[in-house]
Amino acid sequence: MKRMILFVLVCLAGSLHSHGSEPAEAAPAHRVLAFYYNWYGTPAFQKGKWEHWAECRGCAHDPAKTVEIASPRDGKKLTVPDTGTTNHPHQLYDSNDPAAIRRHLKLAEQAGIDALIVTWWGRGLYHDRALRLAMDIAAEAKSPVKFTIYYEQVPRGAADPVAAVIDDFRYLREQYGSHPSFFRHDNKPVFFAYGRAMGQMQPQQWAAALAGLRSPGPALVIADGLNPKWLEWFDGLHEYNPVGQILKKTDMAARYRDTVAACRPRSRISTATVLPGYDDSNIGRERVTRLGRENGDLYKRLWQAAIAANPDWVLLTSFNEWHEGSEIEPSVEWGDQFLNLTADYSKKFKKK
Repeated sequence: MKRMILFVLVCLAGSLHSHGSEPAEAAPAHRVLAFYYNWYGTPAFQKGKWEHWAECRGCAHDPAKTVEIASPRDGKKLTVPDTGTTNHPHQLYDSNDPAAIRRHLKLAEQAGIDALIVTWWGRGLYHDRALRLAMDIAAEAKSPVKFTIYYEQVPRGAADPVAAVIDDFRYLREQYGSHPSFFRHDNKPVFFAYGRAMGQMQPQQWAAALAGLRSPGPALVIADGLNPKWLEWFDGLHEYNPVGQILKKTDMAARYRDTVAACRPRSRISTATVLPGYDDSNIGRERVTRLGRENGDLYKRLWQAAIAANPDWVLLTSFNEWHEGSEIEPSVEWGDQFLNLTADYSKKFKKK
């Protein structure tokens, strides 16, 4: 145990030294990344079961049945599957279906998305297997769309959470880090850490974990949180979901500018997160949050503010988080409106 502690402290010292002494790099090329969920399953692939499409806490949905809803655009009646979602894809799909993966890769490329930030909860789970399949299909198809990891949680009940995080990232680097379809910047694999995981350890524990996960070689980890204190250890800042700030009427243009101002002088990755809307009212949450799409006007305003702030990367919440109604993937309710808007603004951002 003492050797392990000494090893982590030595790595931490080296990491902090290198962070402070690295020469400033040129600003990264503008990139667009989208949060991506590969946890959906259908009976055809899951031995007769639905995965995630029936999501609901304290209630029940049956995706095999249909319900009538009113279109958010014109109020007309729509017949859709009874799912734990606000909007509905044109067809319920399985994340392990190669046809669905190929379709998503084409849609992402069409929208100008450079990488998908994939939810990851632990090794060997359903979505972990789906990620390997997706990356292999992307490489085979020579898709320009890459994949990276959204580290959702520190293993629960771990006796040594720092060691558990280091072990998780060892696995991720071995399984995915050198894959041709993994997202890299400056030839370094890029990972994102979600706020849940961030809150499960103290900052000094994260400092030790980051030192340990970098010991096999350089890697970039982007923190979920805009507090500049995280830049002492992490390689950039992001905000997964700004819906709360938008509902509070926060000046998002200023929020984006402040993030860039905090990151750029320290040669860290700056990001701005945009979303088309949000609605988690169909999954049984005690406190429902809704943010209307305004027929695309909200999305346009956020994109325009993000481009004006000139971050390194724009992040999209989300490609397909159907449960929370933040998806840009084409839907029964909105068609391909938000995919097309993404394509337009991605081009503008990358030309800036």
